[in-house]
Amino acid sequence: MSLATITIRAALLASASAALLAAPALAQDAPAPKHHHHAADNVASRVDRLEHLVEEQAAQINSLKAQVNQSTVAAATATAQPQVTATQFAALQTQVQAQTVALKNGGGATVSLGKNGKPLISSADGRNTFSPRIMVQGDFASFSKDTVAGMPIKNTGENFRRAWIGAQGKFAGDFGYRFIYDFGGSNGDESYQAYLGKTGALTSTGAGTGPHIQSAWVSYKGFLDPFTFQIGAGPPPANLGDATGADDLIFNERSSPAQISRSLGGDDGREGVGFFGNGGWWYGSAFLTGDTVGKGALLAPSSSQGAFVGRVAFFPFYDPATNFNVHIGGNYTDVFSPQRSTSSSSVTTTGITFSDRPELRVDNFTLLNTNAINATSAYSAGVEAAVSWGPLLLQG
Repeated sequence: MSLATITIRAALLASASAALLAAPALAQDAPAPKHHHHAADNVASRVDRLEHLVEEQAAQINSLKAQVNQSTVAAATATAQPQVTATQFAALQTQVQAQTVALKNGGGATVSLGKNGKPLISSADGRNTFSPRIMVQGDFASFSKDTVAGMPIKNTGENFRRAWIGAQGKFAGDFGYRFIYDFGGSNGDESYQAYLGKTGALTSTGAGTGPHIQSAWVSYKGFLDPFTFQIGAGPPPANLGDATGADDLIFNERSSPAQISRSLGGDDGREGVGFFGNGGWWYGSAFLTGDTVGKGALLAPSSSQGAFVGRVAFFPFYDPATNFNVHIGGNYTDVFSPQRSTSSSSVTTTGITFSDRPELRVDNFTLLNTNAINATSAYSAGVEAAVSWGPLLLQG
């Protein structure tokens, strides 16, 4: 019961008591009535009126109590309103979570355009993705007729330098994959390289003569984050030029120094295992590599190649608004176990070759070639630097 109710009741009871006490006093002070039965009637009617007044006051008190109780209930309901809202929000959140789980378990895949506009198919929870890869690069050129060591070289021709078909993506959230098959270089135009031998005769490097695996690897990140473990076949990053994908090259091909360094322990289809990782301002990788898939010396090798390929890079300055980017880094490739070949006369030799072809590849002739060097090891070390500002780029 509220303080207002107690105060009203006390006032009403006090007024009723005062009226009752005042009646006898008035009767004593008043002059004696001449007729006693009239006096008794007056007292009785006053008592009746006082009782009636008390009953009315009691009814008013009860009405006030009801109003006070209603106000108390309304105030309590208003106070409890935020709790009801929180409960409703929690129930709605639970419902949304249940719908999300149902969508993950039975929802359909989504199709979108990923980085650089490449199509991406992903599961509803994003833990499984599939991105098809198709890239075709071709050449057509005409040369004046010429011969090398008495043998004619094609003077006009065309060639698919690259014709990639494959896919890449991830599965189970932490695992990645990539498989690219290169149908370019058919009939030896791309893969089967020729050069002038020591005797002046036209010789071949012994590379494969047709389509080959460009990449076939799986990777795992998971608890290794920010590093990723990778195993399979593919080009490990050997230098700054090698870090640029074939579909993003500024020119038709990488520069000759970058390509020669790349071919020592990297290049397309190179079998290897290693780690790579990156943060907001750094990158690092380290791989142990072997031979390239489907390629070998002309004579059956007695052992495969073994090499280490490592690279680090740092980005001390980068402004996305102006594309001002400063890149510094270094790379190192060490062929610690060259491939060994056994000739028909049972002579085992090691062979390391530094070579590169011209950018226009309608011809299988290699302009830069050292021939096979009988060496027990070889290495390549380089320092990287690049600066970009808006559309301008300088690197080396």
